[in-house]
Amino acid sequence: MIIWEKTSPQLEFSSDYVDIWLINLAEEENDIFNHQRYLTPDELSRASKYLSGKKSREFIITRSALRNIIGYVLKTDPRQLGIAYSSSGMPLLDQSWAHTDITFNVSHSHDLAIIGVSVSNIIGIDIEKIRDNIEFEKLAKRFFSESEHQEIMKFEDTTRLDAFFATWTRKEALVKATGTGIAYGLNKFDVSVDPDKPAELLNSRWQTECQSNWSLLNIETSPNYKACLAVAGDMPDVRYWKI
Repeated sequence: MIIWEKTSPQLEFSSDYVDIWLINLAEEENDIFNHQRYLTPDELSRASKYLSGKKSREFIITRSALRNIIGYVLKTDPRQLGIAYSSSGMPLLDQSWAHTDITFNVSHSHDLAIIGVSVSNIIGIDIEKIRDNIEFEKLAKRFFSESEHQEIMKFEDTTRLDAFFATWTRKEALVKATGTGIAYGLNKFDVSVDPDKPAELLNSRWQTECQSNWSLLNIETSPNYKACLAVAGDMPDVRYWKI
């Protein structure tokens, strides 16, 4: 069982670890004005464009947490960090920080957000709240590979939804790590679908050696959520923190 610990003030980053933070967005809403002060005018403008006030607050809290974590890693004022976006829309440090090896990835769903940080590994991370108000069987058939869809449909009705979201987070974490985004095609590779077994890349139609280049790890967060970490190469030790 994963134990999420309060971030240690003595935390030292190392290439031996990937560090992950879990953020309770509902709790942090009480401190929304403090979070706002860490965002740039451009980020605040972006937050204001969300039609949902809740989505706007989620963006503000998550971006504030990301800035403070990266600022801690780089020992710099979090408000001075330049953040750009990849072609698939993922945040990354801009060219002024190109001399650093730090990589990070962010995901949030409903009341939880998760941030992964590494100083040596390429990573991707995803979290999803398990919800039954979507046509998940149709989504699996449309977006997943045929073998994944068939495996999911073998589960009993009570566990099929868990299998869908376990599969979704595993695939999403991987495409985020590769930087391709889901537009590249979630059906171009196969992952393990059983939510109670280790996450694994089983087969890839990107390139024949892809399986040995990526590792996946289930992340325990809350009973109503699924989450996964993808790492280039072997999976290092992971440290779990909370804000």
